Amino acid sequence: IYVLAEYIIVSVVLIVFTVSFAAFAILNIQRKRSAVTLLVCMLFVVFLTAFSCSLYSKNALHFDYSLSGTDECIVMQDQRSITILDLTTPNTAAISLEVQYLMDIGLTELDHYIFTSYSSYTPAAVERLLGAVFVEELYLPAPQNEHEFAIARRIVSENSDSKSVLHFYETGEFIRCNAYAVFPAYRSADTNKLAFTVLYRDEFYTYLSSGMLENDTKNVALSLIDGCNTLILGRHGNSYSDYKFIYQVEDLERLVVSSKNLTIPSETARYYNEQGTSLEYAPEKLGLYVE
Repeated sequence: IYVLAEYIIVSVVLIVFTVSFAAFAILNIQRKRSAVTLLVCMLFVVFLTAFSCSLYSKNALHFDYSLSGTDECIVMQDQRSITILDLTTPNTAAISLEVQYLMDIGLTELDHYIFTSYSSYTPAAVERLLGAVFVEELYLPAPQNEHEFAIARRIVSENSDSKSVLHFYETGEFIRCNAYAVFPAYRSADTNKLAFTVLYRDEFYTYLSSGMLENDTKNVALSLIDGCNTLILGRHGNSYSDYKFIYQVEDLERLVVSSKNLTIPSETARYYNEQGTSLEYAPEKLGLYVE
């Protein structure tokens, strides 16, 4: 009940019951049998309301983007599973945002957790994650250099007794997460650049880290932008020195700009406003899809 108190109706019913119970305990009520019957009925209503909300929560479809400093993630929830795509910049200690999300909704189990990069902090991040919740399947990118191989070997060694299943995924390899499919389109250990596309039904959500629109990755970025429904220009990696996003993408439903030193010229912003594209700038939490 307390886990589901985030729903207003559960909170209201719970407060009414608590106040009534306190009044029964303190006040000298003459018709105590009737009062007890009323309290039992109210307790039943509390449980029934919480149970109904739990069913709704399990059947809901959510696709949320969250940002806090350099901590960045996408959370995908369908009828059967919850998946977290960790986009945190690799020079930080990671996952405080993701673990807090799980605690806020009262989860102790997670179906899929996908790391997108390596750093010396990654083993500690994995340890903290598995210490907070049970993760059924943990995904790490295939190492690209000896430094990443060493980190990967350490993670495997330190978690050999874990019941979580550990996978290493390649760039260009789909990761199936029930209703969602996650496609790691690009990653460079040398430049901290990465790109992901998430597919749900006929919707395409594309994430491009900082710097993807510059230099040798520009063509890759433009190919992923073409045809996507939601475009996230994320904070992961190194900031742009100074860059203007001038591209006018047709039929783009939402544009999220979190990359530092990345601006949208007024003419481009006016184009998106006229075609009904939602513009979001560095949102702390944004529901990209809810059903």
